[in-house]
Amino acid sequence: MGHANWILRRYGYKPVFIWGLCLYAIGALVAWPCILHRSFGGFCAAIFIIGNGLGSLETAANPYITGTETLVYLMLGFESGKLLKHWID
Repeated sequence: MGHANWILRRYGYKPVFIWGLCLYAIGALVAWPCILHRSFGGFCAAIFIIGNGLGSLETAANPYITGTETLVYLMLGFESGKLLKHWID
């Protein structure tokens, strides 16, 4: 279980949104000196932190926008079945 999923199950949506935005901001702040000093390793670490922030935001936003988690899984299964049927025909 990832960090965003753990926070989501334990505390809810709002803390995950805050966590994701904080990670995104920290990654952006870390990237600035790495770009100025042309540090490739530091830049890769900053991109990794930014990616974790965006992943956290996506983990919380998808079920929040579409509804409950079980409904999301049912909708994804239904849509993939329709897509497969359309592709075969």
